[in-house]
Amino acid sequence: MPATGIFNEAEAVAEEAVEAAETAARQKPKKKRGKRDVDLSGLPVVVIEHSMPEEELEERFGKDGFKQLPDEVYRRYGFTPAKAEVDEHHVKVYAGKKTDEIIRAPHPECLLKGSLVSPSLEAAVINAKYVNAVPLYRQEQEFERYGLHIPRQNMANWTIQCADRYLAVLYDHLHEKMYGYHVLQADETPVLANRDGRPAGAKSFMWVYRTGRMYTDRQIILYEYRKTRIASHPREFLKDFSGVCVTDG
Repeated sequence: MPATGIFNEAEAVAEEAVEAAETAARQKPKKKRGKRDVDLSGLPVVVIEHSMPEEELEERFGKDGFKQLPDEVYRRYGFTPAKAEVDEHHVKVYAGKKTDEIIRAPHPECLLKGSLVSPSLEAAVINAKYVNAVPLYRQEQEFERYGLHIPRQNMANWTIQCADRYLAVLYDHLHEKMYGYHVLQADETPVLANRDGRPAGAKSFMWVYRTGRMYTDRQIILYEYRKTRIASHPREFLKDFSGVCVTDG
């Protein structure tokens, strides 16, 4: 984003919205009633009541001089920023009085043994990095504002270990599921690698394979890192595929 876009994005977007609304008003009929209800559907509702003390009402209207009408209802989006806390698990331990048997109460396994990372924290890191494109150094700064000192190196190590331990199984499963589709698409793009046994800055390639766009309800998109762009890579990746693979030149 250009430097000017960083500072005036809100004004630019608001101006676009005004222009779009004016254009829509000229070209389209008024929007249907109930759209706001659709926008708010599915969200939990927190009822916040606003009332007046009975003494104050009696002072204004006199004793038994007022009645209550139906409430006026206003709705606003409520948003609670992320909060940080420590989940301290106390696992009850039991031992038999007449035996040496020791048992522990059922409890969730650690995501990574000996690590402070929790599933919710790692999910937040992965979502910020790979869905919202927030670099790890900026996540580190954001965590600092919440009073959490989480170095980016820790986040990187957590993500790599969780990918190897948990997501690799899902990757292999989706890879196999791809073979059941008739049309796939493939392409590659250059990336600079610093740690793959070659001099820093060597050119490598990230290959992407995806199901055709007509499969709107069950898309699969997989990436594969390779040092080159030779044709043997897609041949190997799609060795059990018998459909059509669409690529560029």
